[in-house]
Amino acid sequence: MVVSVRRSPRCNISWAISCVSHPGVKRCSQILPRHVRDYIPHAIRRAREVQRGPGAGDEVRPTAHSWLVDLRVFFSDLCAWATEPDSPFKRFAPRTIPVTRHTLLGYGFEKARERTRARITATVLDLEREMPKIRAFALQHWKAAVAAPKLATTRRYPWSDEVDTFWDWALLELLVQSGLRIEEASELTTFDILKRKMPDSRNLLSPAHQAVEV
Repeated sequence: MVVSVRRSPRCNISWAISCVSHPGVKRCSQILPRHVRDYIPHAIRRAREVQRGPGAGDEVRPTAHSWLVDLRVFFSDLCAWATEPDSPFKRFAPRTIPVTRHTLLGYGFEKARERTRARITATVLDLEREMPKIRAFALQHWKAAVAAPKLATTRRYPWSDEVDTFWDWALLELLVQSGLRIEEASELTTFDILKRKMPDSRNLLSPAHQAVEV
């Protein structure tokens, strides 16, 4: 229950809105599907108010859908746990789950998700077109640091510019050539990266590259 509540901060908002719109609602256990349906337009309006970025108009935002999914998970967990023997949540659970997947249909969330997918696809295609320039810039920046006098460093210790720019380039190459997500790459150690193999069994980084760090 603690996990579900922490993951669902919007549940408190939904309960407050229900109490304001329906004065008879005094406890969580009294919330009904119609109370949640009254909250959905408010969530959509609130999502428009907090939207960011250019071109953000009056369209339904996936942000509101995320809030409502959290709300659905909260009540689903609460009602499920209330059915367990001697459950301490029994007195808090509504007599029926007030929000389900079908509750969220017909508000435009499907089109909002389609727009999000299209926007992500366009961003990925733009990144693919620019990736050769980004890789070339990282490599050039590293080579410039290698050629620069070792005392001319912008850090507090010698060789740091060369090492830092090397790892900027190496991490970029790791992501591009391995397909790892940034979360996965962040968990790798130095030697995981240095010893990583390409599909053709070659090392991701050549011995000359490894010598920079090793």
